[in-house]
Amino acid sequence: MCKSNDNLVLMGRLLHAHGVKGLALIHSYADSPDDFIQVGSVFLRGRNGRVDKYQVSDIRPHKRHYLMKLVGLDSREQVDSHKGDDILVDKNLLVRDDDEFFWFELIGLDVYLDSGVWLGRLNRIISTRANDIYIVKKGKAEIYIPATVDVVRKIDLEENKMIVSDEGGILGLNEI
Repeated sequence: MCKSNDNLVLMGRLLHAHGVKGLALIHSYADSPDDFIQVGSVFLRGRNGRVDKYQVSDIRPHKRHYLMKLVGLDSREQVDSHKGDDILVDKNLLVRDDDEFFWFELIGLDVYLDSGVWLGRLNRIISTRANDIYIVKKGKAEIYIPATVDVVRKIDLEENKMIVSDEGGILGLNEI
């Protein structure tokens, strides 16, 4: 059992067992299954808050999800005992390119138009096939911002801000 989860970030959810040999069908928030191999081990957090560490021995695509094999989970029953668990990884082990950002780094950023107008705070992210959508919240209002190079001009983690452009009115912000 893992005692502290301060450095752990959500990377997926264990859906259920697949077959009888301990494979887990997972929904992944990672761009690639290689991210799980890269970190080597994952932490499963149950509804009761308990966090257990497992070594990843294999992961492969399966339809719209992945099949993951974790060392120590060798039967359908063992995997299903973690059904619905969050899959976490140590964020210190994740590697990214300079122009790439993890969702946990973006959530909470202050979002500004390139004119300097504050739009709100990035509250959540929706993944779509074309591109991610950033949900920016200001009070009860939400603005949906496509995560494209045409719209997102700058992300500055040190300043905790994102600069976006509404060139062409794509964001529908005429009232601001």
